[in-house]
Amino acid sequence: MTTDIEKLEARALAKFVDIKGVAVSGKIAPPSDIRAEVQELKSLVKGSTWTAAGGISAFDFSIADKYCVALKMSLSESDAADLLGAGDGPIELVEFGGAVGLFLIDQLKLKPRSQSPEWVEEHIAFPASQGNGVDFAVLRGAIEEFSVFRIRDEQIVRPSKPGASRHVANFILTYHGPLTTAAGLSQKTIDCIREIFLQERSHLLDDNLFTALSSPIPRHAFLELYRTLEFVFVLPRVKALAGSLGLDKAEGELDLIELARACYSQLRWKRVERDSLERLFEEYSRRYLVSFQSLAAQCKPFRSLTPALQSAETEQVRAAVTKFGDKFYALRNQVVHQLWKEEEADCDADDWAALAEFTIGCVKYFYESYLSGPARIRAEAVPIG
Repeated sequence: MTTDIEKLEARALAKFVDIKGVAVSGKIAPPSDIRAEVQELKSLVKGSTWTAAGGISAFDFSIADKYCVALKMSLSESDAADLLGAGDGPIELVEFGGAVGLFLIDQLKLKPRSQSPEWVEEHIAFPASQGNGVDFAVLRGAIEEFSVFRIRDEQIVRPSKPGASRHVANFILTYHGPLTTAAGLSQKTIDCIREIFLQERSHLLDDNLFTALSSPIPRHAFLELYRTLEFVFVLPRVKALAGSLGLDKAEGELDLIELARACYSQLRWKRVERDSLERLFEEYSRRYLVSFQSLAAQCKPFRSLTPALQSAETEQVRAAVTKFGDKFYALRNQVVHQLWKEEEADCDADDWAALAEFTIGCVKYFYESYLSGPARIRAEAVPIG
C-alpha cells in the first residue's frame, strides 16, 4: 500500500475531469497538523478489500489497535441511530483526517458524483491549481459516499474465525435501509437476524441471510431462510446420538456440528430432510407454540390449523404440528420445484413475509439452544420471546 500523500492526492484529483476534458491535477490543501495526519496514516495496518452484502465495497483496517471497517455507503440518520444506540454500544461511526480519508478513497475505488464540468472547474480544478489547493472537505463531498465504523468491543461482534471482517460488515449492513427493505420482510424478522449475528457467530451462514434481506422476491427470501434452517436439521438427531453414546454427561463442551460433520465424513450419515423438519417443529412447538399459532393466523395456507393449534388437547396439537410441517415443506417445494399452477398454494407477499418471520425465529431458537457461545449440549433451552 502507498502512504505517499502526494500520490494519493494525485489519484484522488485525477478522478475528476475539468471543463477541457482533462483529468484534474494540482494539490489538496494541507490540514492544520499535517505531521499528525501523516503519522496516523503510517500507523494504519491494512486488512482486506472485498464486496460485502448488497454489492457494497468494503475494506477493513486497524489504527491504534482499534479494528475498523470502511463501507461504500452511508446510513440514514434513523438507521445510524438504531445501530449506534446511545453511543455506548460496540460500534461507533468515526471520521479520520484527510490523509486516511485519501487512502480510503483509493482503497474503495470511489468515483466522483455526477457533477457538471463547470462545477468541477469551479470547485475542484481551479482551487487545486491555486495557493493552498482544494479543501479536502469539498473533495470528500464530491466523491461517492463512504462510512467508517470502529469496533469498541471486538468480542461482541467479531468472531475468532476466518472471514471475521465480513461478519462485522454484514452485521452493520443489517441496518442499511436500502438493503433490508428489498424483500418486504417484517421488522421482527430483521431484528431477529441482527440478534442471531450477535449471539451465534461460530456457525452463522451470512450469505443466506443477506440474500434473504436483499431479494426483491418475497418467496425467494423465505427460501434463503429455509436453507439456513436446513443447517440445524442435524441438531436434534446428533444430540440424541451424543446422549446414547454418553457424550453429554461431562461438564465440558461438545461441538454438535463437528460431531455431525464427523458422522457424515466417516459413516456417510446424512440428514433426512422431512423427518428432521418434523423433529425440529416438535421440539420448537413444545417451547414456543405461540409462533405456530401466530403463523396460522397470518398465513393463508395454515389457517385451517388454527383451531387444533389452540386446542387444550395435547394430541390435537401434536397432530396439527405434524400437518403444519407437511404444509411448510410443501411451500418450500413450491419455491424450489416447478409445479402446475393449480397445485400451488395461494400465497401473497404478506404470507411469504409471515413465513419468513416464523422461519428465522425457528433458526434463532435452535442456534440459541444448541450452538450459541460455546457449542454445548444443554439440559434446558431458553425459549425466545
